[in-house]
Amino acid sequence: MLAIVVIFSSACGQSRAPAENSMQLSRKLVLETSRHDIREIHYGNCHPSPGNEIVIAGYQGASLISRDYRELAHVEFDERLARLDVVDMSGDGTCEFLDRGMGWHSTGLLDHEGKLAWSLEDEMGIHDIAAGDLDDDGFLDLVVAETGGLRRHDHTGRLVWEIPTSLIHRVGIVDIDYDGRNEIVHDADSDHIHLRDKHGILREEIQFREVSTLDFSIIEPGPPFPPHLIIGAFSSERWLATFDGWVRGRLEVPDAVDDVWSTEVWSTMVRFQPGTPFAVALLFSKRDMGTPAILQLYDGDGDVVFRAEHDRSCWALAKVPGDRRREERLLVGCGTQLWEYSLDVDSRADGEQPAGEAGH
Repeated sequence: MLAIVVIFSSACGQSRAPAENSMQLSRKLVLETSRHDIREIHYGNCHPSPGNEIVIAGYQGASLISRDYRELAHVEFDERLARLDVVDMSGDGTCEFLDRGMGWHSTGLLDHEGKLAWSLEDEMGIHDIAAGDLDDDGFLDLVVAETGGLRRHDHTGRLVWEIPTSLIHRVGIVDIDYDGRNEIVHDADSDHIHLRDKHGILREEIQFREVSTLDFSIIEPGPPFPPHLIIGAFSSERWLATFDGWVRGRLEVPDAVDDVWSTEVWSTMVRFQPGTPFAVALLFSKRDMGTPAILQLYDGDGDVVFRAEHDRSCWALAKVPGDRRREERLLVGCGTQLWEYSLDVDSRADGEQPAGEAGH
């Protein structure tokens, strides 16, 4: 099983291996669980107690942990999930577990106790599900990508609408211009992204010339920085793009990551320290066996400035707040292990206060 994490800053170029690590990051094993492999990492308000927590989840269960990596609660799932997201469907501060689908099986939602709340079925196959608030009412909606088109369900699973389209592989929900209205994003043909409104009406077609869009992920640094896309398929290439159709740069990935059909990809944006550029993190995991995980960081020229290896496959990636104000950490889930990458203490700018001292 191959798992590779690649990070490059927002100015892209061809990557080259570093002679030595010029960026100083600390890596430490912060948690090892005997309960389940880590397949999803989520940061948010998932517990009635004040503040945000970290959720690590696998196919058969999830654990709620504090920011200092103490287990607060655990839940076992009644159903095995294929590809999961941690969501708060009703905005009440209690998280549920969404099965996003993976081809020829039913999907659905498990409640906070791990019990099946409702399920979605499709004879043609569900390829992806996105969750987001389309009506700005505090409740999450679901948009389902299937072989025959798109359909929207409300937070209870009730069908709102369905429209026929060609085969759709990926779907997302995002506010691309921060106007307060989320759009539905999905692939179309081989080099287009379609944008639809909450009613499913096609509003815009975005073409990325000579770049395949059959596999994409959305990364959001937050206002005022616009959301970005990581796109690519059928090759060992991944591209960084924006929703105006601009392909910002090309990311070379290892030869072993040869096509989208044998590779899972995770992504996020992370800023280790205030005042420094965002970095884009990509996690590639192949489905075959035997290859360790690799973490690489790229500078503004696309050169690798940091590399580390893990001795096992890694299947989850997320950013969380750091110990100091406005700093962020990167979390990588590798089997039953949770690893943290943060800026080395000697590399921080002088005068930065820990988050607790700043009242956050």
